[in-house]
Parts: sequence; structure tokens; C-alpha cells
Amino acid sequence: MKLLIVGKTILTALFVGIVAVFSGVFIHELHALADIMGDRGFYQFDNEHHLVHGYDRRISMNLGSLNRGLQTYANAHGGRVPTFVDAAGLDKELFPKYIYDGKRLINPNSHRPLKPNPMLSGRTLASLIHPENVIAFYEADPPKAYPLVYYVTLDGTVHSVEAAQWSVAQAASTAALGAARG
Repeated sequence: MKLLIVGKTILTALFVGIVAVFSGVFIHELHALADIMGDRGFYQFDNEHHLVHGYDRRISMNLGSLNRGLQTYANAHGGRVPTFVDAAGLDKELFPKYIYDGKRLINPNSHRPLKPNPMLSGRTLASLIHPENVIAFYEADPPKAYPLVYYVTLDGTVHSVEAAQWSVAQAASTAALGAARG
């Protein structure tokens, strides 16, 4: 009888061990697949194993970080955005004090640059009547495989529009900048 109990215990332990090994291998392979596909703008898993859209999440994080860095800079300089001619000039003003990772000016999926709105250069944020319409940073050249243009407005909201609608968002931003106070 004792031998039967020991045998069942050994078989149970062996079964649990086999299931654990296969589960570990399966989860590892899912993560490997997610890493491969995430860089191409397909689906991937987050740390809790939930399915998320990698392209949206990665670029949204970068755009949000850039906007926070710009806001922090402005708060430290009397509400004024730095004067810049291009992304490289803005990078010199914001990195590393206000944006801690220099890779934030790059779309992590397509490795193309994220650009600042040149019409913001030297502006005072308090003068803007509708910051929710003012584009702060945007993806200037989205990949053809994923034809959405991502951008962040000064209120911190990350948006995406189809490439055909991008000019409408730009026009709203330009109008908001033109309607600025004094």
C-alpha cells in the first residue's frame, strides 16, 4: 500500500514538472514571438501577459515623454518653450536634463525621427488659448505599412489620424497658435 502511495506521489510530481516545463517553454516562445513582431508594429504582450498593440504603446510613450520634457522645461523657464530650429536644436535644450533618454526623439518602431512643431519655438505656453489643439511633437514620415500619423498635443494627449486627415490636425494646430493671446 505504501508503495502505491509513493508511486502516485512520484507520478503526480513528474506530471506537474512536465506541465511546468512545457508552460515555461510556451510562455518563452510567446515572448520571443512578441519581441519579433513588436518591432514590426504587430501585436505583443506586456509584463502581465496581456495582448497589446506594440506600435501604439511604444510611440505613445515616447511622444508623452517628449511632451512632459517640454512642459518641464517651460515651467523652469517662465513658461517659455525653448527656441529651436529643428529637432537637433531642441534635443540640445531638453536632453539630458528634461528628457532623460535621447532615444525619445526617435520612433522606436520605425526608427524614424519624431519632430517638434517648429511654430512652438520660443512661445510662451500661457499665451495659448487652446493647448489641446496645438501639436507639440509628431511623426513626420510614418511607415507605409502603418499609415497613421501619431502626434501629441500640448495638453499631453497622444493622437493618431490617418495620413489623409493629417492636414486637418495641422490646420487646427496652426489656427490655435494663431489665436494665441497677445
